[in-house]
Amino acid sequence: MRSLLRNLIGHRSGIVDAKFKDMSHCKETIGQEYDIPDGQQEIYRKVAEATGIALIKAADEALQV
Repeated sequence: MRSLLRNLIGHRSGIVDAKFKDMSHCKETIGQEYDIPDGQQEIYRKVAEATGIALIKAADEALQV
């Protein structure tokens, strides 16, 4: 389920599509934003933060050349 959710967030901005709905059996309808359960929100926030920091560092290093 984590990879499904990661892909939904990364590729669809958290908007449920038919593939996610079929594979996850979530309660949300197609086109609706997926409601991340409270216990998982902090996990995904930390991943997004770390990814953003890594991208900024990589861009900064590339511009230093």
